[in-house]
Amino acid sequence: MNTPIICDYGSAFSKVGFAGTDQPRSIFPTILGKFRYDYPKVGLDKEDCFIGREAQDKRSQLSLQSPISRGVIVNWDDMEKLWHYAFYTQLHVAPEKHPLMLTESPTISMEDKEKVSQILFETFNVPALNLSNQGVLSLFASGYTSGTIIESGEGMTYFVPIIEGCPLHLSTLKTDVAGQDLTLYLLKLLSKGRNVLVGTVDQECIRQMKEKCCYVALNFEKEKGNLDPCTKKFQLPDGEEITLGQERFFCPEALFQADLIEKNSLGIHMWAYKAISSCCPSLWKVLFSHILLSGGTGSCNGLQQRLQREMSELVSPTLVVKGFSIFKDVASSTEPILMQPDEVCCEKYLTGHIYSNIG
Repeated sequence: MNTPIICDYGSAFSKVGFAGTDQPRSIFPTILGKFRYDYPKVGLDKEDCFIGREAQDKRSQLSLQSPISRGVIVNWDDMEKLWHYAFYTQLHVAPEKHPLMLTESPTISMEDKEKVSQILFETFNVPALNLSNQGVLSLFASGYTSGTIIESGEGMTYFVPIIEGCPLHLSTLKTDVAGQDLTLYLLKLLSKGRNVLVGTVDQECIRQMKEKCCYVALNFEKEKGNLDPCTKKFQLPDGEEITLGQERFFCPEALFQADLIEKNSLGIHMWAYKAISSCCPSLWKVLFSHILLSGGTGSCNGLQQRLQREMSELVSPTLVVKGFSIFKDVASSTEPILMQPDEVCCEKYLTGHIYSNIG
């Protein structure tokens, strides 16, 4: 059987590649773009749909949307186009010749699992399919089999306690405070600062600004009282520059104080504490001592140190809290690729033959 394909689709980015390799073969934005009704098409490409970076590059002409919103597939037709693009345009493979490992949301519904399986088996004719919990793969990629994964991406943040490779579903929690909320909050902060250049910047540019300039303050109140905040300049595509001051740490503070973005939610330290505390007390030691941050938002500078400090204040002195950040850069994240699925999960593949018999 040919080398398995591994696909990891998120609300912001998709990563695809082959099992056993060190890097994804391709990373591209999880977006599709269609021409706006009012945009003249004379002299432009005749394609009615653009995907990934091509859609991003043409965003001034297109209406962009992602088939995944808040960790849930919301447009199955577009998702099918995205799979087709990944197989044929990015990987240049025939999907019917390769087993497929697909990462799934830690809280995916059974209905969505069935729909994913149906499309991949019946439309793309994959010979075997493995739907794997993203949190488990992230943990394996870090070299652990037990611990707590905080998977914070563009649309959702998940808290997944895992013991010996098995996610504890009843203790898995989620919040919709995530990357896209921080991007909008940064835009709001810059607008409040009467930065005249903000009106000329699109949301993608603000997202890049957030990732390159923002950091989590170890002590928010102390940082806020600093009369001489550390500023950083960000160059816009047109060459103009925006200077960020307190916005740099106010933006990601919303992960700990959701009321800043007008959301009624716990801070991520409280969510993590709640998820672990709901597990059997005999598991607390390993779950608190191996807390791993993953995902694009989870890689924010300073988040690991702040999370460890906040959670250490919540637990008994006999428990040690240790936080780790798995990957620093979403553009080079290899968490699903570092897995060796043939060795670890081969028994979890559902073959097309079995699917046809139970389908």
